[in-house]
Amino acid sequence: MDLRVGGVTEAKNLGAYTRKLQDFAQHGNISTTSKYMKDRRPSENKVAELRQAKS
Repeated sequence: MDLRVGGVTEAKNLGAYTRKLQDFAQHGNISTTSKYMKDRRPSENKVAELRQAKS
């Protein structure tokens, strides 16, 4: 579950649509997907930016 939370959170912070994330996570209810989206600290944002720059 932690990997899915991380993936959903990172994708959302990079601009993915919530409905697409719901499909990706295979959630039947959008409220479940919303629970998976966590706020990140600034240092975590920097890591995500570096990952995106490498791809």
